[in-house]
Amino acid sequence: MHDDEFNVHLWHCAVEDMLFMAKYIYESDLHTAEVIATELGKVKMALVSLTLVSPGKRELAIDLDRYEKFMAALGASFDLRNN
Repeated sequence: MHDDEFNVHLWHCAVEDMLFMAKYIYESDLHTAEVIATELGKVKMALVSLTLVSPGKRELAIDLDRYEKFMAALGASFDLRNN
């Protein structure tokens, strides 16, 4: 969606009974700026990784996320020790 003042990129998707919506808004005079193209690329990469976690599996997802962060921190501590 574009007008004289702002440009809006809108993404939406219905998954199960949820609606995901994302907007990227910027000034119209920046539509040819390289920074906008870079930012839109980042938005698209982020949206590709979007995942719906059903309510029954959210506790498990949180636990797995904590475990993954712990393992990453443990690996980083070994890297620091070895340097």
